Amino acid sequence: MNPQEKKIASYAKDRRNSYGQSHGGSLQGIRRRKRVQSRTGRRLAHQLLGQLQNDPETNLAEDARINSQPVKKWEKYADQPLGLLLAQQANRRIESSSRTYAARVPTLLLELSAELLIAGIHQQQIDEICRILRSQQEAPHSTSLDLPLEIARTTWKCLHLVFSRHSIEPLTRQNTLSNQES
Repeated sequence: MNPQEKKIASYAKDRRNSYGQSHGGSLQGIRRRKRVQSRTGRRLAHQLLGQLQNDPETNLAEDARINSQPVKKWEKYADQPLGLLLAQQANRRIESSSRTYAARVPTLLLELSAELLIAGIHQQQIDEICRILRSQQEAPHSTSLDLPLEIARTTWKCLHLVFSRHSIEPLTRQNTLSNQES
């Protein structure tokens, strides 16, 4: 396997926690839920045994009832594939940057579509990207981009090129933090 194929396989195989907690918080939550579930099962069994000890006329049917009590099973949500998580992140960046800077660069979508065409993206996909970004500018959160990872990354790079032509720093977490400090 060449390095590009390894990277693609890694994006499909590797997974990341996207539930909204930190890694440590998720691990603590998993342990807590398992403890609570086990306690519930033990408490239920203890209550049934207490009932059987108080009633001397027990039979095997009640004994079987103790063993057949279903314990509610808790399952962890599966983590998201890394490729899907990165694609969603890139799509969000594209949407927020295009919304933020659309007023400063009136020809943003036109220039972006030209850059995407140069980058080798099909015209149909370019039209769809521009349509969604245009609708985002008119009504934020109306529709969202759902581009595959490679196309989202290419779009983000092309957006960077357009911004650099107009001397605009694209939105990144670092820029946002430095703007808040000043």
